[in-house]
Amino acid sequence: MPLQYALSQKGPIRQKGISTVIFLDCACQFRTALEETVERDTDPEDQIKALVRTIFGFSMNKQLEFCYILIVHHREEIITKDILSKPLPKDVFIEIINNGIENGTFRSVDPVLAVAWIVGMVQRSFIFVQRKITSLPQEVVVEQTIDAVMRILKN
Repeated sequence: MPLQYALSQKGPIRQKGISTVIFLDCACQFRTALEETVERDTDPEDQIKALVRTIFGFSMNKQLEFCYILIVHHREEIITKDILSKPLPKDVFIEIINNGIENGTFRSVDPVLAVAWIVGMVQRSFIFVQRKITSLPQEVVVEQTIDAVMRILKN
């Protein structure tokens, strides 16, 4: 739905339309960052490590977009079946995890659930770094998060 159409609407329809357009724009920016990252590697383990670094980078450099995605992604009035049918950031992870399972790099795990674990870890870590809840430097937090992700996925 183009932003102009959303803005031309009245009341709740307009509000829903704008929210959806903003979500899709943020999700597209996030997915593009993830896709550009995985183009550089073919090894699933290296790709996942790079994706975790990219999520941290996106979360720090595009804080509003990242926070909007996290706030809105569970809102049924915005995230409809139509939205879920579009390419979303999680799909980049799912493809890599499936490839890693198929070639024996990763253990058999539900890829959708694995994406939730990974993004959840990064999300909380991002908040702890941003709010200075942890005294660890961001680079250390990123590397420790990558280590935790690999422990979840590896055989």
